[in-house]
Amino acid sequence: MDNVIEWLNENELRAYPLREGDKTSVLPENFLLDLLLVVDGSQALEQVKLLNVSVEAEGVAVDFSGDGNSFFVERNQTFPRYLRNPNGSLAVFGEGLYRLLELGNTAVLSLNIPVEPAAVYRFDQAWLGVSGISASKSYQSIENSYTPETPLILTAIGEYKLIDDVEFHPGYNYKIDFRENRINMAAGFKFGLPMDCVTEFVSPELKDCDDIISYINGVPPDSKGAFRLEAGANIYTFSGNTVDENIPDNNPKIEELYYSQGLPVIERINSNTLFVGLTFLESDLCSPVQLLPTNN
Repeated sequence: MDNVIEWLNENELRAYPLREGDKTSVLPENFLLDLLLVVDGSQALEQVKLLNVSVEAEGVAVDFSGDGNSFFVERNQTFPRYLRNPNGSLAVFGEGLYRLLELGNTAVLSLNIPVEPAAVYRFDQAWLGVSGISASKSYQSIENSYTPETPLILTAIGEYKLIDDVEFHPGYNYKIDFRENRINMAAGFKFGLPMDCVTEFVSPELKDCDDIISYINGVPPDSKGAFRLEAGANIYTFSGNTVDENIPDNNPKIEELYYSQGLPVIERINSNTLFVGLTFLESDLCSPVQLLPTNN
């Protein structure tokens, strides 16, 4: 609080938040002590100005650039006086307002004094909220329901805008919360519609469930579905992206054995392949034990 008071006291002795110039002498330096002015994206920060100050019977009206950037300070107030308008802008007025009241109830000052850019906040882009909704893909829902068909069935593709009344409904692992004028969307485990082991999103020919490893020697993955493999002594692990893409095997007996058992011959390796190898050196191996002859 002390820092705030010092800041306002300092601004009583200078033009800030207005830019120093000839017209600033028309106003008392302690008339406007601080300012946070919100403008839309069409306003250049350097062109935002204090336009008019009007003295009326009930108080003083102050107009800045930008839609809705007006303030009205009533008479007989204590200072500093903080005022926030519906536009979200904030102005802090000081005791210099009393000097303006002495000008009479019909005084109007046309000023056009530039505002310091540091005191202006341009409200645009993402801060404006949702300006339009479009969809790139549309999937079929169960008849008379908002629940999607599974496996997913694509009904339309190509970006198109959603107009008229747009309804949002939670989906699988997807929830929607409406709070006042805000729409909160989140995707994650246990959100929205429940899922079970039979919930399928792709056609059967695209599934790879038989190839997914659920356990390794009876050990399941962690809560995120990931396994962590750590190599011990004399064990080395490396992924498929560290070796040649092709691993030729010219041994016809090996190939014949694989084919006879219905096993694929390793010809192409991808980055998801994990290799495990041994790194024993010759010095790690025990020397043969020389047994002495026995009488037996």
